Amino acid sequence: MTGTTYTDTAVNPSNRYYYVVSAKNALGEIGDSRETFASPLSTAMQDDFSGDAVDTSKWTVIHQGLRSTSASALTASVADGKLTLGGTTDIAAWAGKSLRSVPTFRATPEAPLTVEVDRVSLDGSGTGYRSAVWLYVGPSQYIHFAQSGEFDRWVFNKDGSGDNLVWNDGDRGIHRMKMVHDGSTVKFYIDGDERASTPVAWNTDMKIILTGEACLVGDTVNAEFDNLSVYRGETIHAE
Repeated sequence: MTGTTYTDTAVNPSNRYYYVVSAKNALGEIGDSRETFASPLSTAMQDDFSGDAVDTSKWTVIHQGLRSTSASALTASVADGKLTLGGTTDIAAWAGKSLRSVPTFRATPEAPLTVEVDRVSLDGSGTGYRSAVWLYVGPSQYIHFAQSGEFDRWVFNKDGSGDNLVWNDGDRGIHRMKMVHDGSTVKFYIDGDERASTPVAWNTDMKIILTGEACLVGDTVNAEFDNLSVYRGETIHAE
């Protein structure tokens, strides 16, 4: 190729792509540059979970909890217009069952990223159980926004931190969870009210994750979600 720009059009939104660059002229070719990477970025995603199975064009079903990615007995299902993540865990230390978005997202001051979902209900038993929504880049770059059934409060965990309080409320019925990432800060909303915020040092290559998780072997969780909307800039609501 000639010039100083390149557009890769043969890409899949679920993949990360790695690139190196070298330069060549009449005298020869120099060595490769340092490797860099990029992922195709999406601007919107919606799911009302109206089918009878997880939509694999939008989601990958994974083993993902707050502290563990070990395979557990927890399950993911779609029925009656809802996503249900739960069961009885056979793995210690916050194992979970999750849906991770196929699309990847970015947030900027000009086009903030908003993630909204109805957390329909949370139930469980044992030492700990939670329903959570994530902004996830990697194991040390994420926001995990959850209702804690064991403590009757809403919390967030950031980049490996412990619990940070969002709101003291033990109602485990339907609530609209929302996060807005403006490129440097994430704000947390419950039922339309801003409850907390936190600075973040990352703003691209983000996946959205929905999770039901339980703390110790024998603990149970049942987390139900509906009406997910992810968008940049203008407001979009799932019907």
